[in-house]
Amino acid sequence: MTTSRTGPELPVELPLVQEPEPSARPGCKACLGISTRRKNRRSTGDHSGVSDANVEMRRHQAEGCAQ
Repeated sequence: MTTSRTGPELPVELPLVQEPEPSARPGCKACLGISTRRKNRRSTGDHSGVSDANVEMRRHQAEGCAQ
């Protein structure tokens, strides 16, 4: 005989994955600008802005920044 569940299924637990922040590449003015904005946002408690700057930095570096 099969037992069937009558309530909601148990939640799925996902691991917390935190990638390290990307760092500015030496000699790239765009990286320096993004890094400065991120630092300013962090100093004002704008954690969403810090995350946005991290995404911007990763995209910029993936597109091939000036090194």
